[in-house]
Amino acid sequence: MAELLRVENLAKHFVKEVGFIRKSARVYQAVNNVSFSIKPGETLGLVGESGCGKSTTGKMIVSLIRPTAGKIFFEGRDISRELMGKGRHLQLRRNIQMIFQDAYASLDPRRTAGEAVEEALAIHGLYPDKKDRQAYIRQIFQDVGLQEDQINRYPHEFSGGQRQRIGIARAICLQPKVVVCDEPVSALDVSVQAQIINNMAHVQRQYGISYLFISHDLSVVKHISNRVIVMYLGYIVEEGGKEELFAEPLHPYTRILVDATPSTNPDADKNRKPVLQNEIDTALIGVGCPFANRCPQAMAICWHTPPEMKSFAGGRRVMCHLYGGDT
Repeated sequence: MAELLRVENLAKHFVKEVGFIRKSARVYQAVNNVSFSIKPGETLGLVGESGCGKSTTGKMIVSLIRPTAGKIFFEGRDISRELMGKGRHLQLRRNIQMIFQDAYASLDPRRTAGEAVEEALAIHGLYPDKKDRQAYIRQIFQDVGLQEDQINRYPHEFSGGQRQRIGIARAICLQPKVVVCDEPVSALDVSVQAQIINNMAHVQRQYGISYLFISHDLSVVKHISNRVIVMYLGYIVEEGGKEELFAEPLHPYTRILVDATPSTNPDADKNRKPVLQNEIDTALIGVGCPFANRCPQAMAICWHTPPEMKSFAGGRRVMCHLYGGDT
C-alpha cells in the first residue's frame, strides 16, 4: 500500500538562553533524525515519556513548528517548503488536521460548538449554502456522538469528553486525510477514554482517515494503533507492528514500558518490575546511546558510540547496540 505521509530525518533544535548575569545560548535537541511513514487508513501510535519530542514531532507535521532539518512528504510530494506558502498552506491544512490535548483551550469560549465547526468550513470555502452547511454540521455532530441540541451550546456547558468530541468534529469536518492526535484522551477518565477511542475508530472507518496517535499511555496506544513507534529523548528507538512490539519488545526501554503497563491480572501487577531508574541525561545525545544511564543492559560501547537504527523483517526497527540487524 502506498505511503500517505512520510517524514525523513526530521529534527527540531531549540536555542535557549541560560545564566543570570552572563547569559549564554544552549541548544536543546528536542527531535533528532526522526523518520517514519503512515499509510492510508492506518493508525500509527507514537509513545514515550513526557519531553521525548513526540508532541513536537506532531506539531512540525501540521506546521505549527518549523523543523530545523528534514523533509515532510504528503502523497509523494515534498511539502516542507509548501507549508510556508499561503495558498498551498491552506490546502494542506485541510488535508492534515490536529486534535489537541486540551480541548477547552483550543475552543473559543465566545463561540458555540456549532460555530466552531462552521468557522473551519468557512475558512476553507466548504458548503457555502447555509442550509447544506447546517445539515452537514448536524451529520458531523452525530458522527462524533453529540446531539443536535448541543450544536448551539458553548464550551463551558460541556463535559471534558464532550469538548474533546467537539475537537474531533472540528478536525474531521474538513474530511482530512491525516489527523495528528496529540494526547487526545490523557485528561479524561478511563471510562470516557474508552468511549472517545471507540468513537475515533468509528470516524476513521467512516471517513478513511489516517491517525498519528501521540500518547504516553501504552494501553491506549495498543487499543487503537496498527503500528507503534517508541521515542526516547528525541530519537525513535523502536518501531513495529502492534502485536509484535507488545509481545516481544526489542529495545530495553520499550521492554520497561511494556512491563510497567497495568494489566487486568492483579497477580501480574504485584510482580511488575520497577519503573525506570535514574534521570534523563541529555549529555548523552550525540555521544553515546541516549538511554545508556538508565538501561539495565548497557555495555561499554553504549557510553561512547551512538547506536544505529537496525531494520528487520516485517518492518521492525530498533536503535540499540544489542542487535546486529538483518534487512
